[in-house]
Amino acid sequence: MALDISRRRLEAGTLAATGLMVLAPLAWAAPRSPEASSRPEASTRAEASSRPEASTRAEASTRAEASSRAEASSRAEASSRAEASSRATASSRPEASSAALPLPSAINKSGRQRMLTQRLGKAWAMQALGVEPRLAAKIRQQSEALFVSQLGELQKTTPTLEIAAAATALAQAWENYRSNLALAPGRENAVRVYISGDEALQRAHALTGLYEKQMGTPQGHLVNIAGRQRMLSQRMARAFYFGKFGIAADTAADLAAARQQFVAGLKELMLAPQNTSAIKQELALADQQWVFFQASIEGRTQGATADRDVATTSERILEELNLVTALYEALAS
Repeated sequence: MALDISRRRLEAGTLAATGLMVLAPLAWAAPRSPEASSRPEASTRAEASSRPEASTRAEASTRAEASSRAEASSRAEASSRAEASSRATASSRPEASSAALPLPSAINKSGRQRMLTQRLGKAWAMQALGVEPRLAAKIRQQSEALFVSQLGELQKTTPTLEIAAAATALAQAWENYRSNLALAPGRENAVRVYISGDEALQRAHALTGLYEKQMGTPQGHLVNIAGRQRMLSQRMARAFYFGKFGIAADTAADLAAARQQFVAGLKELMLAPQNTSAIKQELALADQQWVFFQASIEGRTQGATADRDVATTSERILEELNLVTALYEALAS
């Protein structure tokens, strides 16, 4: 009995010792605090919470970037229009140049000579008829100074003998036309101004065609067509006023032909695949001005009001077409 109790005590002691050995390693591991236990969960929640915020930030960033791009595009378009306006203004200043012009500029300026022959005739008739005298005098002064200045530049831009001869022929036609522009108002003198203006126009048109041929690109052709639109606008206004003199020249037929050519030219420009967004915008504005100008030359108003309408609308559409031509010149350069 004593032995049995002793054995049991020994077994109990052994079990106790074994239990201590099993539990001993656990005693060396640091107990997890509630804070440490909650860290993975808190991290997961924080990450989940930050995902919508990050998504919102990304969306805001995308919107800001899109807004910035739209604003940049708008600025670029406004800058392009301002640059075209600046080029058109600078190109039309009567400043002498000692060097030959680049061909795109030569096409533009030679084409502008065509327009000036018709604009000068328009101004002469306006003065003779007493239509907007101050505006007419300003147009004549500016147009004559610009014609002389550009003629000098073109005479220095003669890459071929044919172009040199055409520039000389234009200078000769100009001298005759210029002397007739100094004549007093009257039916007989109106005939001289009208005919000599057409002769100068033909010489300028021939020179412009030679410059375009020399350049030999679609862009050069577009500069020529856009420049011709300027001339046609002034030719229609000139025919409108000269028709009031009852001269022998068929001004009504000239006006109708110029209108038909203008509509065809505007369509050609609008369909040109080379057009930029800035060019398309300016063409749309020119088309709007054409609506007003066409209404005035068709006689939808009468008397002095009609005369004033033709004077103002022909100048407005000319300004817009100058911008269009300047943009095509930049495209060709």
